[in-house]
Amino acid sequence: MSTENQPLADKLGVKRDGTFMEFYKIIINPAMNSLSEMGRLFPDSILFGTLLLYVITQHLPYGVFGIFLIETSLAQKLVSFLIGKIVPIDGPSKTEGACRPGFHKGRLEFERTVSYDYYPSVPVFFTGAVASYLYGTLITFAETLKAMGVDWQGRAAVASIFIAISVLTFVYSKTGCHDYTELGIALGLGIVTGILFYFINYRVFGVEGMNFLGLPYLIDKTKTDHPLYVCVPNSVTGK
Repeated sequence: MSTENQPLADKLGVKRDGTFMEFYKIIINPAMNSLSEMGRLFPDSILFGTLLLYVITQHLPYGVFGIFLIETSLAQKLVSFLIGKIVPIDGPSKTEGACRPGFHKGRLEFERTVSYDYYPSVPVFFTGAVASYLYGTLITFAETLKAMGVDWQGRAAVASIFIAISVLTFVYSKTGCHDYTELGIALGLGIVTGILFYFINYRVFGVEGMNFLGLPYLIDKTKTDHPLYVCVPNSVTGK
């Protein structure tokens, strides 16, 4: 009997009623399905989630990040329009349900900010933009993390590694829906867009608008117009 069509459990000799299969069905399988659904709903989920968090917490960086996501959506449409003027675009590479990100029909429809009928891949474009934006906030507070001591110094490197791993994993998950050329174009232009809008929003909203974690930030007083005062002990009283 050929083993090519056998389930993985049979190939590995794992008992279907064993502890491993029970663990797989209860923990691994639902976790994988949840991760897949989270990836499919991106970037709708992060946009609506960010705006909801801002309404609940009134935390300025969430509001700025929500504006950034809307800016990214408009930039992606502009990029798609410009590319369409240069070369003909037929539409999305695949139209299967698994390759259609965002919320599907079957609910109250409205004119959505994020549309997925544009070239290049909208989810990958957003992934590159969000990754570069978050990395920009990391670089902005790198000196603060360094000044906060040894326990905080390594967090920037760890965050950078996880950002890179998350981006590569997400892009790889889209290889079945888009060709490599489209993925490369979407990721590269998304990164450029994220860097551009990060600096624009930084100039408009200031450093506090990028402070997701509420970290203290360092200010060089020598670069301000305010005088510096230094308190020294009194020569007579010693106070």
